[in-house]
Amino acid sequence: MATQPVTPKALQPVVGARDYEVFARRTQNSNLYHVGMVSAPNERLAQVQAVTTYDEHRWVELCLVPADQVLPVLSKRGKRGMGIV
Repeated sequence: MATQPVTPKALQPVVGARDYEVFARRTQNSNLYHVGMVSAPNERLAQVQAVTTYDEHRWVELCLVPADQVLPVLSKRGKRGMGIV
């Protein structure tokens, strides 16, 4: 009988976790840009994950936005290309 592979607990999805988009700014005068996403059960853990995951630069600003709160303005719609949502 074949056994199912076991996923380490640290890699299993957290029940009730929320996705957050992560934005960063390198200097005071630079633009804020999207650097990635984290998933966490609350804002504080999302902050910790963002700081530890995206630590490749000395950011002057790092921001989180709940992914379900991002409002699309332009979106690809099938074969028609970009369009206002």
